[in-house]
Amino acid sequence: MNRCPLDALGNCLAFCPLHERLRCASLARRWHEAVMEPSLWAQLIPEPEDLASLNSLLRRFGKNVRYLKIASHGPFRLSASLKPEQLSKCVQLEELFLGGFRGRDLESFCQSASFCLESLKSLTIECDPYFNLGSFSHNTGTHMASLPASWLSCFPNLESLVCDYLRLEVTPQELPLAADCESDSADEEILFREEPSGEVREVREDEASGANPSQVSLQEVLVELGDEAEAEAAEAEATQATRRGLELPAGAILPRERRERKEEVENVQPMAKLTSLSFVAVVRGQGSTWNSPRCRCDVAVLALLAPALERLQIRSPNIALGRMSRRPGQRMDGLIRVSRHFCSTGLRDLLAAGYLLPHLKELKVEVLKDDTGQPWDTGSVLTVPGSKSGRPSSGTTHLALALGVQDRNFQLCVGASEQLAGKLRLANVPAGGSSIATFQSFAVAEQHLPLLQLLQRYQDKLTAKE
Repeated sequence: MNRCPLDALGNCLAFCPLHERLRCASLARRWHEAVMEPSLWAQLIPEPEDLASLNSLLRRFGKNVRYLKIASHGPFRLSASLKPEQLSKCVQLEELFLGGFRGRDLESFCQSASFCLESLKSLTIECDPYFNLGSFSHNTGTHMASLPASWLSCFPNLESLVCDYLRLEVTPQELPLAADCESDSADEEILFREEPSGEVREVREDEASGANPSQVSLQEVLVELGDEAEAEAAEAEATQATRRGLELPAGAILPRERRERKEEVENVQPMAKLTSLSFVAVVRGQGSTWNSPRCRCDVAVLALLAPALERLQIRSPNIALGRMSRRPGQRMDGLIRVSRHFCSTGLRDLLAAGYLLPHLKELKVEVLKDDTGQPWDTGSVLTVPGSKSGRPSSGTTHLALALGVQDRNFQLCVGASEQLAGKLRLANVPAGGSSIATFQSFAVAEQHLPLLQLLQRYQDKLTAKE
């Protein structure tokens, strides 16, 4: 064996556990040279039993590590075995996987970090199950699985990120939120009303008595737009209305400053090179209520944090089945189904996603919200055709217009029932003349500012083309 080439000995040692690999270094000078070969330590995946000596390993071989995967479980806790400062010794590290965070391990791990790792391009953070759904309440588990966005500034060249919750710290300042159209109290609601002339006017809540925007369903709008039997007179009237322009007021076009809210998202440095993101939700503050302004899939915030995103995946939270109680006769798969339906992503959260993220090419949603009660299928893939020239064309589909991806080829992969997937396929047909007017009415009723801005820009391009 002493006559074997170093690369052959290194290949043999690569199959050995870390503690046996280190013991071989004391056998002979030839074995010692093979153990110290930099290529042997390019990939480091310690077992949970080896976490006690992880810091000394990184101190000695960290400069050669390019891929590091650490997964802890049972009595071996990652927070007690790895100090964030030790990662700074891995000057060539490109891919990092950290798994097994539980309790407040992730929070304490990120708080003690003060380093910069410019070589890292891919980061995966995996936490133990944290979401708990009860009969009358739920626990989002944000205190267990939230990754502070400010901590990501330690990796300026990060290109791919997989995490659960993405936390934004809150400070008592003014909050300019471009797309957060929901209010925490009734006095803060700003409504828009469509005048007979086609103008959209901003009104207060006291002027909008009798209006019920929540009755408008995006699924119904998409089905209505996909109906080829639309009356010729209605289409002619709608087409004439679209040619007049949307005439939106400045308050609807420009990001407004949430006039009464006294909150501000912490000034986090944008991740300019991040192109792939897989996450659950954006969290502000405690984020104890699911699908609230404090804990939701906020694409507008992602557009500020990662403006170059090309691939986005929205996952369901990791369900802690061991801490959930079942009703008599309820099976485990039924409990998983109820939990995922509760945490499903609504179509409203995806509207104008391509407008907010101009480089977005692929969007995956694990479970799309569906109130029909039908079982979902994770394999529903829709290719949304767009215009490669970036100009509006007759081939623009209703779905592409709603998502804001009419200027590119786009792939949408959703976990939805066959009934909902069928509605989306019906909407994936070329748009007619009444599409802009229909979407405008929906955006006004739902108070969706990014969609209004998208329609205004699309209308301006149509006018310029004519």
